[in-house]
Amino acid sequence: MDFALKRLSSGAFDLDLDENDVKTEEGLDTAVLMSFFSNSRVDEQEGYWGDFLSDIVDDRLGSTLWSVLRKKNVQDTRLEAASSMESALNWMVDDSVANSVEVEILNTTVNRVNFEIRITNFRDDRLTAFSFLWDVHRTQLLGESNGQA
Repeated sequence: MDFALKRLSSGAFDLDLDENDVKTEEGLDTAVLMSFFSNSRVDEQEGYWGDFLSDIVDDRLGSTLWSVLRKKNVQDTRLEAASSMESALNWMVDDSVANSVEVEILNTTVNRVNFEIRITNFRDDRLTAFSFLWDVHRTQLLGESNGQA
């Protein structure tokens, strides 16, 4: 069980509250958002502060999307973004949360790139799908869970 996150009108995420209590969720939404939007270290830049709390050597949370999304929207960059997404979610397979994680580039335009992420649950082979849209001009990744596919 994870704390539930909600998207604010600014595009940022915050804890989702139910009166005076933090909402929780049983699915993978929070895990995917934390994996994508916690910045992994690249060339001694950025990094997620929570990595210092892990008892496992070289255990890292997050993705390198923060560095990829600043690049020009060309095929190599799109492939690098998809690879970064997949790498950020590989812990789910390593920790037996999921049987598989797949990232697919669905379609692209000059200004937008659509990604679909499919995660097969470890316990019951249930498929959960997420859609993420890269808004090139805003260098922002917008996402939504499609729930069970």
